[in-house]
Amino acid sequence: MDLTTSEIKHFQQLYITKFGIELDDKTARYKLLKLVRQMHVVYQPITQQQLDEQNAKNEHINEDTTNEQIGPSSDC
Repeated sequence: MDLTTSEIKHFQQLYITKFGIELDDKTARYKLLKLVRQMHVVYQPITQQQLDEQNAKNEHINEDTTNEQIGPSSDC
């Protein structure tokens, strides 16, 4: 993956803001590439089928909670 100089400079600014540590260009490039690789490995977009299944589960759960009987309250 190719990173532009402006992307590296932007990452350096974000790193300074977040951690208070200034990175040289080589270290910033390494850390940014590592971060991008990690995101590529971890991030998996949800498919429409998975979204539909999740929504169906949520509807089922919502129906169960609305159908529950609420017992009498004991206000003193």
